[in-house]
Amino acid sequence: MSLNLHANYRRDIDGLRAIAVTAVVLFHASVYPVQSGFVGVDIFFVISGFLIGGIVYRDVRLGTFSFVGFYARRARRILPALMAIIAAVMLAGLLFSSPAELRQTSLGAISALLGWSNILFWKQISYFSPDAHLNPFLMTWSLGVEEQFYLFFPVLLLLIGRWRHVYVLGVIGALCLGSLCMAQFGLGRWPAAVFYLLPTRAWEMGMGTFLAVAKSNYALSFPRPVNHLIGWTGLFLVGLSIFIFDEHTPFPGLAALLPVGGTLALLLSDGSFVNRAILSTRPFIWIGRISYSWYLWHWPLMAFVWLCSARAPSPLLLAGAGIVSLVPAALSWRYIEQPFRRGSGSAPVVVTRYAGSLALGISVLAVVYISNGLSQRFDPALTLAEQVLAEGRGEPCLANYGVASLNLSPRCVHDTGRPRVALLGDSHASALAASLSHMADRAGFDFVQFTKSSCPPLLGTTRLMPTHPGHAVRGV
Repeated sequence: MSLNLHANYRRDIDGLRAIAVTAVVLFHASVYPVQSGFVGVDIFFVISGFLIGGIVYRDVRLGTFSFVGFYARRARRILPALMAIIAAVMLAGLLFSSPAELRQTSLGAISALLGWSNILFWKQISYFSPDAHLNPFLMTWSLGVEEQFYLFFPVLLLLIGRWRHVYVLGVIGALCLGSLCMAQFGLGRWPAAVFYLLPTRAWEMGMGTFLAVAKSNYALSFPRPVNHLIGWTGLFLVGLSIFIFDEHTPFPGLAALLPVGGTLALLLSDGSFVNRAILSTRPFIWIGRISYSWYLWHWPLMAFVWLCSARAPSPLLLAGAGIVSLVPAALSWRYIEQPFRRGSGSAPVVVTRYAGSLALGISVLAVVYISNGLSQRFDPALTLAEQVLAEGRGEPCLANYGVASLNLSPRCVHDTGRPRVALLGDSHASALAASLSHMADRAGFDFVQFTKSSCPPLLGTTRLMPTHPGHAVRGV
């Protein structure tokens, strides 16, 4: 069995990274027809599993794996650039963000440093909703998925890594199949959870590791024509997946097999024409090398464009922000990523340093959060206005998405014997509730409220809500 897994640098993998990050940036810029560029994240997941999962497997087989060493390498790879973008966003937030916005931004930064951004955004916001454009740390959800994966997957490989490779592949394959089935099953019930959370994303990184383990134990070489065919097929599948889906496509269930399968094919076909003559060219390699920093920098710049625009910014303006973000991305790769990855110090020392840096950074961000986004920067009237707006968003009598029945509590529906005035409608009607309730009381009427989000007051009529697939059948 050969254990020189990933001993040689593969330029074509950087080229594949370039395709992935470019697809994500163009999708975020709303550049047509890249309407499913979000699959770039799926490509990254497969590459990550192939490289990192493969290295862990190699070290386990050789008996050289160390959790401290592994997390020291992860810290050097992930944290310096992430900390730099967090510092830049928070400084920009001091200039451009209101207290409530900066408070929310600080919470996003804390979650990014702790590796649970995906859990925070699962609870807070849909990746495809209009509000998502305003969150400068939304892109860190995928980092959360990866970091959670690498908390558990090395333990699994330690347990099974010394088994016969057929059994190792069988266990990984079975877990990947289970994760995929869970994703497909959950799409119609919990689409946000399926999109953001590890159990339904693990199969993508797991499949990358599956291929790495297979390549380390089997001579997966093919005749040249077959190898070329695999490369072209992989490129076609990846390219197709970037264009044919949209935000309404149930994802990442069976639809994700397209980008995942294409990426696996391209990882398998090293040496093919596609890998050598396209993915290994200098422009692809350059973008691939700075892909992590570009992924981090492009989204905050676009988010601030949204925040500072009176109307929805044009795709041209957003694409311009994406291009401009190449500059800080290149500088970040050259002066932050590379020096820190080559930094000195033993693994325990490195882990201790980064743990201390994380604790310090989280403490500073916690101060911003607790102080309500440093509200002292503005006139108290602004803070008061934001509080009023926040209270209005939490209207207690408005039945939310997925709720099958109206709120019939005494607060919303009561009878004191007086004539009653009823408010019937959706969230637009609910916005009038406080004023109408006050007016009804002054006129000697009771006020009752029957309101539900996105449910127009028309019999037999509802709205299609792609991110809430059960809404139509549950409409009231």
